[in-house]
Amino acid sequence: MELKQIKEQIAKATSITELNEIQLATASFHGNRLILLAPTGSGKTLAYTIAMLQRLDPKKAGNGPMALVLAPSRELAVQIYHVIRPVARGFKTVAFYGGHRMSHEVSQIATAPADIIIATPGRLIDHLEHNTTDLSNLKVLIIDEYDKSLELGFSEQMEHIAHHVPKPRLIALTSATPLDKIPDYIDADQATTIDFTDTPNNHLPAITIMSVPSPTRDKLETLAALLRSIHSDKPSIVFVNHRESAERINNYLRAHGITSMLYHGGLDQRQREIAVAALNSGAVPVLVATDLAGRGLDIQDLGAAIHYHMPPTEQAWTHRNGRTARAGRRGEVYVIIGPDEDIPEFIVTDNDYYPDMTATDDVDTDIFLLYIDAGRRDKISKGDIVGWAIKQAGLTNQQLGHITIGADYALLAVTSRDAAYRIIETSRETKLKNHRVRVTPI
Repeated sequence: MELKQIKEQIAKATSITELNEIQLATASFHGNRLILLAPTGSGKTLAYTIAMLQRLDPKKAGNGPMALVLAPSRELAVQIYHVIRPVARGFKTVAFYGGHRMSHEVSQIATAPADIIIATPGRLIDHLEHNTTDLSNLKVLIIDEYDKSLELGFSEQMEHIAHHVPKPRLIALTSATPLDKIPDYIDADQATTIDFTDTPNNHLPAITIMSVPSPTRDKLETLAALLRSIHSDKPSIVFVNHRESAERINNYLRAHGITSMLYHGGLDQRQREIAVAALNSGAVPVLVATDLAGRGLDIQDLGAAIHYHMPPTEQAWTHRNGRTARAGRRGEVYVIIGPDEDIPEFIVTDNDYYPDMTATDDVDTDIFLLYIDAGRRDKISKGDIVGWAIKQAGLTNQQLGHITIGADYALLAVTSRDAAYRIIETSRETKLKNHRVRVTPI
């Protein structure tokens, strides 16, 4: 594709009319091997999407996969899919990842093969072993968050996949931190590195990092005071190191008037998707999460990243902080430090912050999130839900908030309890696009 056409499609899909420096750098890259280093939230996905589309021929769409993007987690694969699909109009884009039946993915490509695949390594290997996809015509291979893929033990799987790819025009590795190890299949001697990790400019995140002293080793009271002190219309993520800690902290916050939800690897895919939607919609102001939330989450406007536990590695520190200050916005990071607690060398704070320990206000929201038991497989769209809510329930556009469409469910945020009640009652009396649906509050 020509760059002019790519820019036009980006503008239509995202309202972005000017590329940032990272995106301009990849757009002008004409080599075959690329290592792209850039902070989380800097527009890196769109940057490598441009390089990918420049190497694809729309006239050959429909003849089998031309581009493959590997991601280390389901969440990141889904986020990448939602970035690439609307920009890559004219190409069929699909996402392969665990957490749902492989047969659902096979049915997507049964009538026409995919042109662009976004996949986790394990699920893609399942497709290769079952001969449900063929990479013999691949032109572009991108491995996103390569350092995280190594950390999660995907090295052999990625190498196995790379050997199924017959010398593509472009192989690119991306990372938010410099790489210690470059795989043989990218040929490091021939690779060009585009490095924005230490380049200050107006498009990269601006973060203020504050230390929050806790008078006790158990930081729960300090965390609650902090959340009450900084509460605004923007949500916060509280990062912890263990699932059990996340459960304990979440229970404490909810028992003390702070509305929160959990996000960790012990939850199933739908539970995690609902938690992210609740945060994005404003229905839940606080997410208590492990480092699984450090990458791949599409949080639209996070107010603060809070380190309840010290991050175990510098990479975890970088990626936790990268959830805030995305797309050039400013962000705030808080590190809660207990008495005599060891602070890693890579943590450098700008100021101390002392929350009001006497505050007792609840941290809540007026937004209600509703679960609808029909989704994409039922041919339900956001427009269908908006039309149904307005025409059948009598709601206004101003009463409707964030809408998420899942494979077999949808989530609708509304701005009041009355609006939520009217939607629930409407579901009992009318159909949503010829479907009887059940609506329940989250």
